[in-house]
Amino acid sequence: METNEAARLEEELFIDPDTGEITATDHELSVAVLPKMARSLRAIERQMEMVAEFRKDELSRISESCDHKINKLRERAATLTSLAQTIAKSTGEKKLEYPGIGYFRFGTTREAVDDSDYQAMPDDEKAKLHNNYQGCFRSKTVTTPDKKWIKGSIEQGQPVPGFVIKDKEETFTFHKED
Repeated sequence: METNEAARLEEELFIDPDTGEITATDHELSVAVLPKMARSLRAIERQMEMVAEFRKDELSRISESCDHKINKLRERAATLTSLAQTIAKSTGEKKLEYPGIGYFRFGTTREAVDDSDYQAMPDDEKAKLHNNYQGCFRSKTVTTPDKKWIKGSIEQGQPVPGFVIKDKEETFTFHKED
């Protein structure tokens, strides 16, 4: 029964099921064939929807796979960097160059305001802070903390909830040659 239904449907459509080509000829075209054309158009639309959904699923799968691989590579790079840092520290040098490859360098980050506690706060607590510490936030389309103002306030002994001054940190990086 399914074979007969498929054959009947193919006859009703203006599409060759093997090639996907339009099969109508000029002498077949009249108002009477509009329902047949509508079925053909609907079949094409369903195929486009299926292909679009397949593409979305495949892109999502590929993206997840690539993200996983990138995270694994980052972990490896972090492990190698940590090992290299331990070895490089023993040299006492600030910069170790390897021509044709790149260089390792020790550095220091600048002192900065860490807002991770603020970012983790629920919106209602953030709104209270915005009201209680109006000078410490700049309003744009989105309200963001004015870290320069917050740093000055904290340095003057006036703490702002959700913010602390992060100490300078030692850094160790590898820079590839261009």
